[in-house]
Amino acid sequence: MNIVILDAKKLTSKGEAHEYLRRMFGFPDWYGKNLDALYDCLGDLPNGTVVMVNGVDELTDYAGRVLGVIEEAAGNGALRLIKK
Repeated sequence: MNIVILDAKKLTSKGEAHEYLRRMFGFPDWYGKNLDALYDCLGDLPNGTVVMVNGVDELTDYAGRVLGVIEEAAGNGALRLIKK
């Protein structure tokens, strides 16, 4: 089982968030660093991947948008999302 633990504090700005997400998920260097690319790459993760996001009580606007994309991808059944 693949487990990815994210810190919502590192998702505050677009550039910082996508570089952090690329490293944490192991996305390829050509990852587009935007929300559409995030959704596409999340769909390529192995089935059963667990994504835990810590710090969801203090989300910035952009972190909330990132979380929304992760929630949408989890709704498709390939990912399991845990929010703390």
